[in-house]
Amino acid sequence: MKIRELRVPDLSDAAFDPGLYFSSLEFYDDAAPLTSDDKDGMAQFIHLLGYMALSSGSEAWNTSSIPKNGTAYLALRSHFGSQPWWPNLERESARLSYRQLVVHLMDDYPPHR
Repeated sequence: MKIRELRVPDLSDAAFDPGLYFSSLEFYDDAAPLTSDDKDGMAQFIHLLGYMALSSGSEAWNTSSIPKNGTAYLALRSHFGSQPWWPNLERESARLSYRQLVVHLMDDYPPHR
């Protein structure tokens, strides 16, 4: 799955919510199989949004989440659903914790310098 249109997030105050921003993006399925570079690229994007939230002093960081009923969740599941930690992350609630997602991605897809 790929992002249809990438918009610049608003970082003008301490309310930037990376999960809300990510969830607002529209993803679409393309016919190409996912590669390891695709998965790493998605992980790096998740890390970048987390960094943006933390560096802007976001008050939403600890509670940020992604609803399981949108294309953003489907994109994450298609990229990371085969990871051994995914079932535990997925069953925690009706929403996917952004912070916990980042914690799990740190081991398999650490941020690039």
